[in-house]
Amino acid sequence: MAGDLDVRIDLTETAPQENASSEARSLPAANTPWGRLRTLLTPHVTHGDVAAAERLYTDHRRCLNYWEHKRVSALIDRSLAAGIEDPGQRQAALEKKQMWDGLLADGAALCNQTRREEIDADNYSVLRNAARAGSERAKECYVFSAMAGFESPASPQLLAEYRELANGYMQEGIAHGSWLMADNMIVIHGGSQRGLGHDWSTMIWPYDLRTAFVYAAVLDMGASQAENAKDMQFYAAILKNIDQQLQWPRQDAQAALNEANLLFHRSFADVPYVPVDDRHWCRLQ
Repeated sequence: MAGDLDVRIDLTETAPQENASSEARSLPAANTPWGRLRTLLTPHVTHGDVAAAERLYTDHRRCLNYWEHKRVSALIDRSLAAGIEDPGQRQAALEKKQMWDGLLADGAALCNQTRREEIDADNYSVLRNAARAGSERAKECYVFSAMAGFESPASPQLLAEYRELANGYMQEGIAHGSWLMADNMIVIHGGSQRGLGHDWSTMIWPYDLRTAFVYAAVLDMGASQAENAKDMQFYAAILKNIDQQLQWPRQDAQAALNEANLLFHRSFADVPYVPVDDRHWCRLQ
């Protein structure tokens, strides 16, 4: 099925290769409980069914959100039970409670039969399998957030797998003008200079401020082309910070800017710019 993006699957548990020639297949019904959904779709995902991969990954994210919303709702319940004397603060807490309960209702049928620990255990495998199946969004999120699903300490084998897959997805994404992949290059090579400070980045990629500078310049060009003043200020500050850290000759800085200019016009100039605030859709909401 690999490469056939129009293939759909049904609710049967027949092996994927036996289903490959059937027509008009449909994904499982919305809000099929996670355990059942995972059993039905995982074999198809491993055989390259992108539709199945994206459904499994999307619903897994919904369950991660569901359990986070449940945690926050419980905290509000405890605050209300303890007593909030100020009427305004109590009303605000009740309104927040109503909002979180509404979010919980959205994922209840899908997620409430599965313990949080089981959902968490699937963090890495669901994302990796969706990326391998060909989901472009999953590839972006694999680079950005896959290591959040690692056990600590991560095994050398897992780190090696991540390094190989993530490097491939980044290069592929950059060639096609992925703003999120360009942003990832700043994070992983610039380390804590953006304030994100991923300790794992030094285990996977070298600390390379020149590379971070090049991609910050690419993103600055994108923000300038889109006339996004907020992002222009953001990337100007990053470029200034890196420039001060490197203390490099002007000709070296100019060479890096020339490289960024070539990269921008080769891969990014014709791709609509995605602002910083909208770019990291991989983060849980």
